[in-house]
Order: sequence, then structure tokens, then C-alpha cells
Amino acid sequence: MSNPNQVCFLPEPGDTNSFASSVAVNDKYLVVGDPGANRIVVYQKNAQGQWYREREIYPPENSISYQAGNGFGRNLRLDKNTLLADASSIEPIQKNHPITAVPGSHGQYVVRLDRPEEPTPIDLPNNKEEGGFIQFYILSEDRLKIVTLADNNEELFSTSLTEDRNFAVHKNLLLVGSPSNYTVKKDGKGWLYNLQALNSGGVELAHSNAFIGDTIAMSEQFAVVGNQRTRRLIGDNVSYPKTLIRSLNNDSTVVTDDYGNVSLDRNILAIMLPSSRSYMRARSILKIFDLDDDATPHLIQERTYNRRAEQYLIGALIQNGWLVTIY
Repeated sequence: MSNPNQVCFLPEPGDTNSFASSVAVNDKYLVVGDPGANRIVVYQKNAQGQWYREREIYPPENSISYQAGNGFGRNLRLDKNTLLADASSIEPIQKNHPITAVPGSHGQYVVRLDRPEEPTPIDLPNNKEEGGFIQFYILSEDRLKIVTLADNNEELFSTSLTEDRNFAVHKNLLLVGSPSNYTVKKDGKGWLYNLQALNSGGVELAHSNAFIGDTIAMSEQFAVVGNQRTRRLIGDNVSYPKTLIRSLNNDSTVVTDDYGNVSLDRNILAIMLPSSRSYMRARSILKIFDLDDDATPHLIQERTYNRRAEQYLIGALIQNGWLVTIY
């Protein structure tokens, strides 16, 4: 018997290997990025509550990404009916040649999913961190907002090793990642801000000798700062990947040795460690935790996937009551 609470979305003709490289979901939409096909696939529910493939969204025809034929649909962020998507195209891949970005293709677009309109490009804010400040767009309460923050003299403030921007928003709170790197003897951290009092600065979320800040997540109850990479060694200094969990209700903080890409929905935390040829990991591991009031994680499910298997896990996300797994 099939599980009515479990839905499988199979790629369709025209989808590429980058299908589901970025995913966002709420109670109304499931949006799936496919930069290789230069599009975003939108799923909705019908009158019977079943998900169906409703439409595909492409970049505007006058955009560089449209002309390049790839790159649209990265780093999806969804709030109610509003979607924010990144684009960054690459030149046709040639054997024995490095991957080259298409000049001018990097951009951001906002899409209103409740209207039949094409994506609207938005002017990129100043991301050069000139004068010690950095700007980026966030989605909050179904609206696009621009945020300006001091970079705290941190080289990788608000960035991720795998994405352009590394932040999470929940109501009036903004969590920003500031990851460790392999060249500077500084541990990574997270910064927690009140959007209504940005001038007051942020609360630092850090732990000694913890290799963190590359992945972050936040709910109404908790802020989580983690890392997707292995340990860092600089001279005699060794930093190990961790996951830091902070209760937003009582400021209790717990640091766990589990690490990987983090996602969070209310008090349920998922930590996904993908397989990696670079780090000789033949398995991907997904752990799901229940967080108590004091931020202590209690393991409720663990899944292990072998990379050599016909079907193995390459990504996982907990968001808005859904667990999305990508194979």
C-alpha cells in the first residue's frame, strides 16, 4: 500500500542532472531548480490535495542567462507566494578545460507565484563589502527587503563555500553564517540579528575550535550553525566540524559532533552529510533530531546511503512540515 504522506517526483523529459539542485517548499508550492535546463519547476496541489507539475519558469528572454541556455534556478528561497532565485551561467564545457562563467550572467530574480508573470530581475546590491558593510536581499512576510550589515571584519561573512549567500530569516530574526576557511586561524560562527534593530548589532554564536558557519538554519524556537566540510588544519591548530544549536527561548546552547548541511522546522533538525569522492566518503548520512527546550538533540531517525548503490541520497531538506530527500 502506498503512503499518502509520501510523494515521489520523478524527472521528466527535458530535466537534467541538475534537477533538484535547489528546492524550497511550503504548504502551497514545491519549487525545484534545474539550472542545467535553465528553469524552475513549480508543483502545486490539486483539489484532491495531490501534487502536480503546474508550470515551468524560465529567465526573461533578454537576460544573459536565457541567451546562455543554463544557470537559472539556483539558491531558491520561498516565502508565501514570493520566490527569490539566483542565476549564474557557465560556458559550454570542453574537455580538459576549466569551467568558465558567462560574463554578466550572475543575477537575482523575484517571482510572484500567484501571478502569471515572468521573473523580474532585481539590481544586485553592493556585495563587494566596501567600507566594511555588505548588502543582500531577503524575503520576509512575502516581501523583498534589502539588508545592510557590518561585515564584522570577517572575510567570509554571509557567504557559504557552496552558495553565494548564507542566511536564514524567520519573522523578525535574521541568522547569518560566517564560515571558517582554510587559510585564516579564525573559527567560524553565526550572527543573530533582530531585523527591527539592526543598528544594535548581532549576537555571536560561536564555539572554540569549532569548524562551523558554512550552513545555517532557523525556526521560531532555535538557531543552528553547522558545517558541511571535514576538519581544518592550520599549523598546530585543528578545528573540527560541529553543529551549534541555540534555543531562542532561553539562550541554552548545545554543540554536537554531528555535522553536515542543516535544515530546521520548528523543533525538528535534519543534518545531511553527503558522500564525497574528495573526502573518501562512500556513504551519505541523514540524521533527524527532536530538539528539547534546552536545545539538546535527540536522534529519532538515521538513514545511511551507499554511493555505489543504484539510488543514493544527494540532498535533504526539512521545511514547512515537509522532509524533502533528493536522490
